[in-house]
Amino acid sequence: MLANGKSGACSRLKRDVKIAYYPEWYPVNDHITLYQRHSKPCVWTCARSCCERNSELTCVWTHLMGFLFTLQGFRLFMQKPDDDFLHPGEERFLFILMFVGASCCLGFSTIYHVIFSHSEPYYNAALRIDLCGIVLGTNTPWYTWIYYSFYCERGIQIILMTLIAICGIAALYLLTTCSSLLRECMAKQRAMIASAVFTLTFPVYAMVFYRDGFMFALHDGCQRWGILAFAFGISAVVIYCSKIPESLYSGRYDYLIGSHAIFHVLSASCLWITMYNCMALQERRFEIGEICPKY
Repeated sequence: MLANGKSGACSRLKRDVKIAYYPEWYPVNDHITLYQRHSKPCVWTCARSCCERNSELTCVWTHLMGFLFTLQGFRLFMQKPDDDFLHPGEERFLFILMFVGASCCLGFSTIYHVIFSHSEPYYNAALRIDLCGIVLGTNTPWYTWIYYSFYCERGIQIILMTLIAICGIAALYLLTTCSSLLRECMAKQRAMIASAVFTLTFPVYAMVFYRDGFMFALHDGCQRWGILAFAFGISAVVIYCSKIPESLYSGRYDYLIGSHAIFHVLSASCLWITMYNCMALQERRFEIGEICPKY
């Protein structure tokens, strides 16, 4: 018990010393003991530190690789001929919007993790960009999903798209104009902002399952991929908020397999699964054609 008490006191001392060492604005992870990245004097030094052993190593590279994979997927998708679409113009527009949103989400997060350690103005600007990217990445796929899930119900389609647009614009306006939000919100509050885009998930999915039947919607309706994406997204938010695994084993995950890196992998997977879900819905609608069932 004495040894445990000394270990706990030592950990608290290290945490207090670390917090006193870093600037007040710097986002310090209490559970990283050795490899927390320090503030850098210039942008080039920040970029170079992304190849060094520190807490941002995997955070930068997980989203950078995700960004490049998303661009490659976008390139391959755009090679599909117009004959594979019922309405090439509007369908391509929705998919372009979805890929652009996902690319912004992954690319803006990469920029944030590269330059935020430069200074407080850079941190505030990069945080705004990162949070706006999260809103775009989680907001834009909804339009494509709603377009195909409610293809034969134009009124519901327009209402849901309007609600999604209002929520997205309001979130972007809040993030770009409310400076106190960026100064005061901590990790859990930022995660709440990221998860706010799921507010319409349950009622909208309930409408689809009620209309088509649960088993039909999961299999023939291709909605199982949306459920999987939702599970990945919720898991990412939970891990990010609870700081697992470093909160359980402080000092062992200082630069590899930290909670933020896991959050990046799960959130990127959520985006990709969502985009695959939309592609599956598009292929199903193309096979069905313009035929609309009578509900």
